[in-house]
Amino acid sequence: EIAHTVRLDAPRIEGSEAHFSWSVTPETELYTRTRFSISFPPEVDLERVPGPLWCRLMLICLYSHFAILRPCRVELPVTIGRGERDFWMRLIDNVAAKLVAYGGTGRAGRAAELVDSGPAAEPRALPTDATRTAVAFSGGKDSLVLSSLASELTERPLLVSITSPVPWARDHIGDARDRARAEIAARLPVDVLEVRSDFRTCWK
Repeated sequence: EIAHTVRLDAPRIEGSEAHFSWSVTPETELYTRTRFSISFPPEVDLERVPGPLWCRLMLICLYSHFAILRPCRVELPVTIGRGERDFWMRLIDNVAAKLVAYGGTGRAGRAAELVDSGPAAEPRALPTDATRTAVAFSGGKDSLVLSSLASELTERPLLVSITSPVPWARDHIGDARDRARAEIAARLPVDVLEVRSDFRTCWK
């Protein structure tokens, strides 16, 4: 028996912002709102990003929530095909298994069912630059070391920071994070890009 049905809306791109929304039936206390946005600097041309990639980004953000809402039916705005559908379902099942292992209640069967609809989200090959790489940069020890290695092994890596502050944590605020971002740009041949989002305030 399905506990929740989650319908994902097609992402919307407006200027330098990407907007994501969905609905849950019946309503759940998990969310304070069922939408979030990601804001990019003006120099990032979002028109060059393939449409299906935004849907996959939405799944990256939300797939762990489907394990909390299990067993649930997730209706996608695109058709991803059996292989990729099984990939996401295994990720969701993995989260569900961890929730049970750490004291949650278990249910038989798969945690979620993903239902395709809409246009096919075929993989698309993009031009690549073999001499450059991108690094997720938090300002912590791991990303500092990785950024240093990337600057030695590749040409002017791009360091991407995601800022999404929440009242219950200080990991995305404070002088130390800002100082790490400023200092690494001054000391290494890198480009630093900050992306902002309200994603972490939409769920409890």
